[in-house]
Amino acid sequence: MPDPWEPDPIPAHLPHKPYTLPTIGTDPWPGREIQDDLDSFMADLNRDHGQLYLVMQGFRVEAWTETVTAYEADPRRFRLAWEYLDKHPIFYRFVHAEDDAPLPDVIQERCLRRDFALYELYFRVSGWCAERCEDDECDHPTRDVCWIETGPWTWPAEKPDPDEPRTGNGVHDYRLDVYGDSYESCIVQLAHKVWTLYGNDRALDGTANQFDDEDDEKEPA
Repeated sequence: MPDPWEPDPIPAHLPHKPYTLPTIGTDPWPGREIQDDLDSFMADLNRDHGQLYLVMQGFRVEAWTETVTAYEADPRRFRLAWEYLDKHPIFYRFVHAEDDAPLPDVIQERCLRRDFALYELYFRVSGWCAERCEDDECDHPTRDVCWIETGPWTWPAEKPDPDEPRTGNGVHDYRLDVYGDSYESCIVQLAHKVWTLYGNDRALDGTANQFDDEDDEKEPA
C-alpha cells in the first residue's frame, strides 16, 4: 500500500487529449449473403445489405467522442468516470475468433466487445490499520479501504504466444492501482489515472502495455 494512500487531487476539468482509435474492420459475417434479422435492421435505417458493422462502428466512434468530451469537462463525476472506463479503448477485446483465425478476421467490429472494461476490475474491500502499521495483529483501530487493480486488454497478435488466447488477455498495470473510501471514489480515481497514463486511445503496436519500473509515462505509439 502506498504511503500515503489518500486519493490524488483531480482537477475540476481536464485539457482535451486528441486521440486516434484503432483501425477495426467492418466486414459482415462470412457466408452471410442472404437477408436475415441483421439486414432487416439495416433496411430500417435505409442502409444497403452488408453495412451493419460499418454503421455500428460509426455509432461507437461517435459515442466515444461524446464520452471523452463529457468526462474531460467533469472528471470528478462518478457516472462520467464510469462511462469513460467502460468504453475506453485500452479495454477493447475481441471474442468468438478461432485460435488459428487470420488476424484480419479477428480485428473486426463483429468480434469487438467495447463495453467490457468494468468486468476486468479486481475490486476488494479490506480493513487496514488506521496508523498504517504493518503488523496484521496490532491493536490499532482499523480503517475500511476499497481498492481496485486492473489493466489493459492486450491487442491480438499476428503470432500469439501459444499459451495465450488468440484474442489477447487482461494485464495488471500496477500504475493504475487505486485506493479509496468507496467504490465511487476508486472509479473516479481510476478514470483519471487511465486518462493520465493512456490518454483517450491505445497504442496499436502494444507499447502502451509494456511497463517500465523506472518510467511511468506513456510509451510512444
